Amino acid sequence: MVAEGGLVPAERRVVESPAGDDADPLVNALAATGYEPVCAGVDIRLRNCPFHRLAEQHRDLICRMNVSLVQGMIDALPGDGRTARLDRGAAGCCVAVAASRPTS
Repeated sequence: MVAEGGLVPAERRVVESPAGDDADPLVNALAATGYEPVCAGVDIRLRNCPFHRLAEQHRDLICRMNVSLVQGMIDALPGDGRTARLDRGAAGCCVAVAASRPTS
C-alpha cells in the first residue's frame, strides 16, 4: 500500500512481515510512543506530532525536543546507525530519520 506522496506506512511493513524477522524496533518504538511512522524511501518520516498542542505555542522548543527524543530511541538500539534530524515539512512531525549517519 502506497500512501500520498509515495510514502509507505512503516507500520504496514512490520505487520506484513510473515515471520516478524523484518520488524523494525525503531518503528515499533515510535509507534508505541504515539508517532505515526512511514517509510519514505530509506528514511522514516513521522505523519504526526504527539506534542502538537504544545508545538503550536512553543514550536522551536518542541521540535528540538522531538529530535532529541527520537535520537535517544535510536541510540538505545545497539548498532543502529540511523540519525534523527530536524526536517520541517508542510505536514506531520518536524523529525525525519535518515538511513545512516552522514559521513564527514
